[in-house]
Amino acid sequence: MSEQNESILLEIDDLHRDDLVEQYKNLSKAYLRVKNENDDYKQQIHNNLLQTKILISTQTDLQSELDSINESHNREIQEHNKKSSNCIDLLKQKISELDEEKSQLEQNLNDVKQRLKSFVQECADMKTILLNKTVSRKSDSFSDNLLIENENLQQMLNETKNCLEQKIAECHKNTSTIEELNERILCLEDNLESKKNEIEEKSLTFENLQETCNEMSIELAMLKTVPENSDRKGNSLFAEVDDQRQKMKSILQGERSHYLEMKKLFNAKEIEIRRLKRENMNIKLEIQSCSNIFKRGEKIANESLTAQIASLKNEKMILERRLATTETRLIDLAKKQNLGWIETLIITANDEQRELKDNQSKAMYENSSLANCLTQNHKDLAKARLECVQFKMMINRIIDCNNIKINENDFLDIGISSELFENLAESKTFDTSTHETSSMFDSGALNESTIQLIGGHELLGHVITKANSNIIESLKVEENKENKENVENLKPEKKIVSEHVNVIQEKEEAKPAKDSENVDKKFINKTLDEFKESKLPRKRNGVTIKRIVIPSKNSQKS
Repeated sequence: MSEQNESILLEIDDLHRDDLVEQYKNLSKAYLRVKNENDDYKQQIHNNLLQTKILISTQTDLQSELDSINESHNREIQEHNKKSSNCIDLLKQKISELDEEKSQLEQNLNDVKQRLKSFVQECADMKTILLNKTVSRKSDSFSDNLLIENENLQQMLNETKNCLEQKIAECHKNTSTIEELNERILCLEDNLESKKNEIEEKSLTFENLQETCNEMSIELAMLKTVPENSDRKGNSLFAEVDDQRQKMKSILQGERSHYLEMKKLFNAKEIEIRRLKRENMNIKLEIQSCSNIFKRGEKIANESLTAQIASLKNEKMILERRLATTETRLIDLAKKQNLGWIETLIITANDEQRELKDNQSKAMYENSSLANCLTQNHKDLAKARLECVQFKMMINRIIDCNNIKINENDFLDIGISSELFENLAESKTFDTSTHETSSMFDSGALNESTIQLIGGHELLGHVITKANSNIIESLKVEENKENKENVENLKPEKKIVSEHVNVIQEKEEAKPAKDSENVDKKFINKTLDEFKESKLPRKRNGVTIKRIVIPSKNSQKS
């Protein structure tokens, strides 16, 4: 270092005075540059310290808010968990109590069944004793005692059966209550899961908000520290990378929010699917129970009908046998006693029987065809009622929209007689005092039978034509109003024309013939030019004014 200093001093000694001055100036400039850089660095350090202080303050505030929100969330979660645990404990206690009751009822049921079996065995023993023992006529008192005991045993049997039925009904009720409680537990568990998911979503949203708050605070601090005119980013690579990072961040946040929404929707749909499955199972069980009831009823009805048919067939067979035996006896008697009229009587009776059978078969066939026609008529009647209701709704709608009033003449146009109209008026289907159909239809006076009587299509067509005529009349009234307004708006222009014509006539009378011709021509040309402009349609107060047609001299003369 000493050698370097000595060399520098030697160089300085060798330099001229002007060179030394230049070197001194360069050194002073370098010193000023270094000083400015040092000041800039100090300013940057100061700004960084301010930013750190702001960030620390925002971090502390956000941390305090986060702690308070976490405490509130934890309290809510604890309260909800306590409530749910209490509900679950209560439901478990109820389930245990119901299980105990069920076990007791099953024990009672088994006891009753055993008693029933013992009673049945005793009854069987008593019956065998009664059958085996040949009781004499003297032992009537013993048989009476046995009958009384048998009746008592039967009463006991009936009582035990009733008790059994009651216990079975109670068991069914308890099982249904247990199922309901299980469903409630499942619903509460689903609610717990949904609440947990909501808490997770809220925590995620809170984290996102915290991140955005940090970013906004940093940007705000940068905007406060950096001057307005300075371009922070410029065209540097770092600025482009920052922009790309911000874009990717916004895209990721959007995707995350979309994912959370889809997750929420998925959870909601999953809960709804479970609920619908439970409802479907309940409906399925109800339908099965109803179908079983209907099947049992059909089975019982079929069994009873088959039994009746079998008994009737047996009676028929017995009667046919008796008839055949009587016929054979009569034929034998006729042969023995030479009575020919009996044979003819039997033949006629057989012919009548055949005719009656044929008539019966025909009547049965006609009855079946009439039953089919009746069912078809019922279907047609239902369709007609539906159509009547549709016509009624359409007529009501048209009448309410257009405020139509129907008179007696309108019904005469359709083809309804005055007598029918009077009958309808007497039966309060129409209000003849006002003839307002809107109140009539609203009160339900025009029912399906009257629409069928009148003819739904004709009445609907008449109402539509009435509505169209009312609409045309209203349009005509509006057109007349518009024409009147146009005429009123054109009145001042007509006055102006008349004033111009009067002025021309006065000038013609006042001036001599030669001078007046030139002046009148100029004046008339001006007026004509003015009114040529007024020939185009103009608007005044929102109304179009049509052009004015000025009559020519020939037309005035004519």
